[in-house]
Amino acid sequence: MNNKVILNKTNTLDIAKELQSCVLMYDYLGLARSHKWCSEMLNSIEDFVPSEDSLEIDFNQIVGSKEFVKFKLAKSYFNLKEFQRAAFYLAECESQPAFFLYIYSKYMAILKKNADNKSDLLNNVDASFLDSLENLRAELSTKYYKKQLDAFGLYVYAIVLNKLKLTDESTNILIECIKKRPSMWCAWLELAGLVKSIETLTSLNHNALPQHWIKDLFLAQCYMEMSLSEEALNIYTVYCQKGFAKSIYIKSQMAKCYDNLREGRECKQTFEYIRKLDPYNLDFMDIYSNVLFVLEEHVQLAILAQEACEIDKYKPESCCIIGNYYSLQNEHYKAVNYFKRALKLNPNYLQAWTLMGHEYMELKNSTSAIQSYTNAIDLNPKDYRAWYGLGQTYEILKLYSYSLYYYKQAYLLRPNDSRFIVAMGDVYAKLEKWDEAKRCFIKAYTVGDYEGSSLCKLAKVYEKLNEPINVAIAYDQFSEDQKILKSNSTLLTQELSQAYKYLANFYLKKMKLDNAYDAATKCLEFAEVS
Repeated sequence: MNNKVILNKTNTLDIAKELQSCVLMYDYLGLARSHKWCSEMLNSIEDFVPSEDSLEIDFNQIVGSKEFVKFKLAKSYFNLKEFQRAAFYLAECESQPAFFLYIYSKYMAILKKNADNKSDLLNNVDASFLDSLENLRAELSTKYYKKQLDAFGLYVYAIVLNKLKLTDESTNILIECIKKRPSMWCAWLELAGLVKSIETLTSLNHNALPQHWIKDLFLAQCYMEMSLSEEALNIYTVYCQKGFAKSIYIKSQMAKCYDNLREGRECKQTFEYIRKLDPYNLDFMDIYSNVLFVLEEHVQLAILAQEACEIDKYKPESCCIIGNYYSLQNEHYKAVNYFKRALKLNPNYLQAWTLMGHEYMELKNSTSAIQSYTNAIDLNPKDYRAWYGLGQTYEILKLYSYSLYYYKQAYLLRPNDSRFIVAMGDVYAKLEKWDEAKRCFIKAYTVGDYEGSSLCKLAKVYEKLNEPINVAIAYDQFSEDQKILKSNSTLLTQELSQAYKYLANFYLKKMKLDNAYDAATKCLEFAEVS
């Protein structure tokens, strides 16, 4: 990246005071996730003790004595998830907090009803759900054009627009919301999900968004979702130095960055530190289970699954962890059942949709795999794993044009991930587009071949193009790389034997007998060279 990020210089004490104010306000209004985030961030600041005066803020004065009883009654119903009942008691109230709780309760009631009415996880379309959202949008729109929405009302308006796929309108409303209340974390997080490109992010950073310390964390979130994990790590490291070294959120984000960078050991160590900080925390532990899955840590994944089950077996993250455990044991039907259970608990659980797609792939159920990956992409178009999964599924179905399209989408999200470039090269080779395949394999090698297979694939393309010298160069470099890497992969071992066999014959034809003898001798190290 060329654009240097200048971080906010707000000192930690001022951040703590603002977090304390947010904790009180979000608790009062029922914004549970924002309240939890602010509380955890505040708790991670050591030696901060709020003053007695700051704890005496009376938000009830904002509602006023006339609406106080109804507001408190409705809030109690809201806390018990009786959303329609909460909205009913607030319908005639006029204060801004009462209107927010009224409209937010209606929104939550719509989501709850939609989740309850779903008979099939893979069938997401519900006309009545969209109609209810449109009615809510109309009600909010009227208030908006009369300039009667505060920051909290604007936030609800934005998330309704986003649910209706009106992303440009939602983005504009979120910017307006953030300008009115820069400390509103939920609005920043919603906006991060709508940023599709680094150009958009740069424009927002320099032109539209207010200067505030939360913007740093917003930028880090966006960088991470755009696979600019090193830039995100730099920001999180600064905030660790600012006094947030024990923040569950900051450390979890850093672990996710390490995961994106394929630094599995660092990722694992960070999650282990988080578990020591808070052994009953399940947030982001599904990501930890993915890391243990990739590292094939059978015992540790089993321990994590058992502990998650003991903490809360009905939490979506617990179901996902258990699903990963069964997947590692090759019990794919059981894994699917647990991912389905996670999605029953939270239909918008992106991780579960993607992992369920992987399991359906293992079970050779292409139709369900495609639907699962598609649902994941609907939730987050930046989920490169789902795009890649779709590419693999269509490649298995021999629908190569479709496969190529999905691989390209994954590549655009992670242009330096060699797996996607190699996958595109494989498809071009199957389509006998040798020049395109050649460019892909060369590109994969130059960006850092993760699986180590690009050079042998390139050599085979050169064979098709009848370029024996280039075949030899590719195989020679491949064999040199394998000496350094010392891969235990059975597939790469077979490829290496083929490489030495080709080099032995090539040098023999060129009468370079010493080189031919060396390559032929290497062939004897393998069980069989066909």
